Amino acid sequence: MRGVKSLIIMGMVISLFLGESVLAKVWKPYQFSGKSEHFEYLITTFEDEKEERSTYILDIKKGEGNLYDVTVTSKWTTEELGDSILAGFWGGRGIMWLFLNPMYGMYFTNFDLEVGEGVSFFGAGYMKITGKEKVAGVEGFVCEFREKKKAPLLSRWVINPDIALPLKTENFNEEGKLDHKVELQKYSR
Repeated sequence: MRGVKSLIIMGMVISLFLGESVLAKVWKPYQFSGKSEHFEYLITTFEDEKEERSTYILDIKKGEGNLYDVTVTSKWTTEELGDSILAGFWGGRGIMWLFLNPMYGMYFTNFDLEVGEGVSFFGAGYMKITGKEKVAGVEGFVCEFREKKKAPLLSRWVINPDIALPLKTENFNEEGKLDHKVELQKYSR
């Protein structure tokens, strides 16, 4: 009995010293909850000193059994009508690339979400969690990605481990200027 109490007390003390790291979570991009979810994003691109905006809406409704009704809506204003409108506002880039380069997705799966945490990816880049930020009323971790620790910022994401898509994505060009931004406007589950 005495040994059990000692173990419990030792466990509590260790938990207090380790703090948030014991409770740290990882983020698994593109792994949706399996419940009904609604995402609405504002996408802003900056090209040749020109700012263009569009809206991207993803609705996932739980159906019967293992079935889901998925509706994707994209809305933008354009002067040009032609085959390019079939690819959406984002053209050849593809919407998934605007949210998160799928190659970077694997980096998050083994990365503890804890402010101050940083990790180098075998010469492919360095990511650090620099703080927390609220986007559309949802708090997330700010993750900054650079080629090297002291190199210019390449990408910045705000992520929440319980939500499959980034709350916000900002990608920068070689000159360090913002290339595009994807920001959650509404989310519900």
